Amino acid sequence: MPGETNKSRGGGVLDTIKKDIPSYQFNIDVNKREELWIHVILNEIKIILGVVYFPPNSNLDIYIQHVNLVNNLVSHHSNSLICIIGVHNLPKLVRKSSVECNNFIPFNISSMAEEYLCDNFAFNGLLQFNDIGNDYNVILDLVFCNDKTITYKSVPLISEDIYHPALNVKICDINLRLKKKYY
Repeated sequence: MPGETNKSRGGGVLDTIKKDIPSYQFNIDVNKREELWIHVILNEIKIILGVVYFPPNSNLDIYIQHVNLVNNLVSHHSNSLICIIGVHNLPKLVRKSSVECNNFIPFNISSMAEEYLCDNFAFNGLLQFNDIGNDYNVILDLVFCNDKTITYKSVPLISEDIYHPALNVKICDINLRLKKKYY
């Protein structure tokens, strides 16, 4: 999709769901934004999972459209766990740890995109749970969720990008018991 965003480097989103897990992709018009939204059901727990990529220096309108989509999903799926994982490319946004909540509180907001995204996500109960910086000690990969989430550095399967360390995200503690299908 780099042609869609007129960028020559980076981009693209991927989400993989095991075929035994009931899931479907939302049919959402993302209008030149790189976003993928999946509805997953695990042991009767409904999960809305979004993976996103925004190029560096993205226009404010891109963030507004993204936040409006998230607001809509939250209002229509109020009983679902919602998790948004991806590259928001807001490198100046610094986060302080909130010990009592195990999440990170934004401060040093320096742009309208940062303010709009942080205010709306906080209003919807979406907290940011990633504190793993890249090789430049900047956190570009954000993990927002309305449930306690644990993010930790993962061992990369391939050579790691200096801007985006490999992450392992534990969204919720679900004892997954899938029925085996025999053919």
